[in-house]
Amino acid sequence: MQASATWLLVDDDEIDLELVRRTMRREQIELDTAEARGGEQALDWLRREGRTRGSVVVLLDLRMPRMTGHEFLAAVRADPALRRTRVFVLSTSHDRRDIALAYDQGAVGYFVKGDNASLRDQLRCIAEYTRLASLPVPSDAALKGI
Repeated sequence: MQASATWLLVDDDEIDLELVRRTMRREQIELDTAEARGGEQALDWLRREGRTRGSVVVLLDLRMPRMTGHEFLAAVRADPALRRTRVFVLSTSHDRRDIALAYDQGAVGYFVKGDNASLRDQLRCIAEYTRLASLPVPSDAALKGI
């Protein structure tokens, strides 16, 4: 399965990242990926590397130290150069407030981390989205280097 965007995996848990990487290999989801160990690192990557990658889709954990997923989403939406970035949440939280806030902050989708079969289906769904959707490129501000 081929996708047309770079996926930025944002999670502070190495085990969760490895599970995503392994599931992608097993399901033959072959695409360009990058990783960030937290929201601050992800913002830095988006501002430096993301501009050169065209469309970027973020897979975001909410429960991270220093900068939570919600804080990351707020920062992305407040930044004119990043606000078009598509973000899917992959979280252990079932809390309705987390779900509502993520959507209020512009998340494209919200998935609760579960077993391997759930993750397989979730990654397939995101891969199909990135394959079928007309994804935004960085905003004009990002293209001008602002």
